[in-house]
Amino acid sequence: MGTLLIVDPQVAGASGDMLLGGLLDAGADEGSLRRVVRTLRDRGFRVGVDVSRVSVRGFRAVRVRVDAGDRVGDPDRLEGLVLEVAGEVVTREPWSELPERALRLLLRAEERVHGRVDHLHELGSVDTVVDLVGTAALLEDLDPGRALVLPPNVGSGTVSTEHGELPVPVPAVAEILSGWERGFRADGEGELLTPTGAALLRAIDELTEDAEPPWRVVRQGFGAGSRELKDRPNVLRILLCEPGGEGGFVRVVETSIDDADGEAVGEAISRLLELDGVRDVEVLHGLGKKNRPRFILRAIVEDRPGVEREVFREIFRWTGSLGARVYRCERVVADRRLVREDGVRVKRSRFEDVEHAKPEWEDVRERVGHRSSLLVRAELLARSRRRDDD
Repeated sequence: MGTLLIVDPQVAGASGDMLLGGLLDAGADEGSLRRVVRTLRDRGFRVGVDVSRVSVRGFRAVRVRVDAGDRVGDPDRLEGLVLEVAGEVVTREPWSELPERALRLLLRAEERVHGRVDHLHELGSVDTVVDLVGTAALLEDLDPGRALVLPPNVGSGTVSTEHGELPVPVPAVAEILSGWERGFRADGEGELLTPTGAALLRAIDELTEDAEPPWRVVRQGFGAGSRELKDRPNVLRILLCEPGGEGGFVRVVETSIDDADGEAVGEAISRLLELDGVRDVEVLHGLGKKNRPRFILRAIVEDRPGVEREVFREIFRWTGSLGARVYRCERVVADRRLVREDGVRVKRSRFEDVEHAKPEWEDVRERVGHRSSLLVRAELLARSRRRDDD
């Protein structure tokens, strides 16, 4: 499974240079970024990069400044340059696909907002190439097995652009975010999420598998933005984690139903259990308003952004319930492993100094003949204990 990389843009959004700084501070090799710069210089482009350690409102962070003197205004030429440099610098999937995927998100957003684009302005700077390919190169160096992107903060208010005063998020960012299940936050003054930052976040998220807890943080890094914000540190956080740790968190999505029949509730349970991320579904019985019998439908789901909306969609589809309670719970769990002993699967578990073992029900059921399941289970457990004693 490898390590998990978490990108946390919830406080101050993200930009290309913040991602570069955060990945470097988390332990990526600066030489990987400088190879991107050298590759561009070999092709005749004037470009340089400055990496420095700074303090941002008490947080130690890495700031990356890209000095690019050249522009590539033609969209096709820019795409060709990105593919060419990425092909030389980044070789392993999924990161080799990241620059092209992020660039296509950017170009598609420009076309949807402005129509056919024959010349790029802000996006046409060579520093866009450094941001896209450099992020991929640093991710390849860290080599996480999975990545998780938390909902970014887009900011609020308006921002001055070459097209005039525009609302935040600017139209290009809004297009990139459209249809992305992570969603976003809108807090803080000004533009916090740039188009390049948005495209990289979405591309990272969509190129990697979702991460299921529990995880243990082993390192964190901060990438500094270029502006000083009035009310918050302008940093992007990167967390490197490894599998492990007891418990972790789950989310509970729960609703009360007093006007649906048993068939509808049964169908809802079946459909919920088919959803990705749903670990268990429970039904409790109780009394509601006007002493009406009611079902309390409770889904235990993995702890990830947006999962509660997927779950409630099915609850609403099959029961018509108008709302659900969502809360986050910490779990305490025992270590467990499934072993095969004499053709029988036995789940062995341990918590601190207490041990437990239990044959799998399917294997017990196959052996029930003229004896009860309790006797069969006891016999299998006794056989398991004898193996331990031997």
